[in-house]
Amino acid sequence: MKYELFLTGLVLTALGIEPFIYFVYGLYRKRTWRVCFIDKVTMVSLQDLMPFSSFKDKQMLVEYGFERKSLSAITDFDKKLFKTTQKKPHTCQIYVDPVNPNNIYLPKNTSKLAGAILPVLGILLILFS
Repeated sequence: MKYELFLTGLVLTALGIEPFIYFVYGLYRKRTWRVCFIDKVTMVSLQDLMPFSSFKDKQMLVEYGFERKSLSAITDFDKKLFKTTQKKPHTCQIYVDPVNPNNIYLPKNTSKLAGAILPVLGILLILFS
């Protein structure tokens, strides 16, 4: 029984470490990077001409303003962000590196609950076994 509790605790800890690290990394970027609002999002691809739905690597061009300059960057396709900016521009935010404004970070919605509870529960099970 102790072996099963130990393995279950190990699995829960392993599942919770990635969301926890991503959450901590997002907090770091929120403190050091600047918040900017997205002006426009355009679907792009760096491949040959073909229908967009058949592309393997979908990407989007994000246009934003930073310190009274209009900048843009290519990122991976995010369906939720694309739909939101098409309906209401200037509502979605991104984080921009103040040293290199062409470097952006799109905030992802990770489960903070999984990042906090799973590692703690896993460590408690390991200690209990």
